[in-house]
Amino acid sequence: MKPIKVRLMLLCSFLVVGGGCATNRTSLTDTGQVTIQNRHPGKIKILWSSAYEQDDNFIVSGVLKRRDHIGAPIPVHVHVLVLTGENHIVQSLHTSALYVPRKRVGHGTNWKRFEVRSTDVPEQGSRILITVHSHIGSRTEKNLLSLASE
Repeated sequence: MKPIKVRLMLLCSFLVVGGGCATNRTSLTDTGQVTIQNRHPGKIKILWSSAYEQDDNFIVSGVLKRRDHIGAPIPVHVHVLVLTGENHIVQSLHTSALYVPRKRVGHGTNWKRFEVRSTDVPEQGSRILITVHSHIGSRTEKNLLSLASE
């Protein structure tokens, strides 16, 4: 009986210690390499967002939530602009169509996750602008850049 317990303990400790090392994710905001600015006009709100580097890839992720209780799910895009300190666009990324559900109390989650990936990791001092917009009246990069300067 004791050898089984010892093997089980060794297996569990290996999973706990080894599991944390499997993902070498580095937060770019915690290290001060980039800053994130969220813009969420309209009915959709960005609850949180983060930017990190994982396996030489640049990843921006976050969560969207509706502000109202009425209507069908809203189709949206999330645009991510990576800007230099002088407001020059380095990268322009966006998600595919996401449908953010309405608020329904007692019916599970009422938010939607998003993630954008790129192979180009931003330089030190870059700024990330995250904007949500619906498919109706979509915004151009020029309009997004004017929002960044506000």
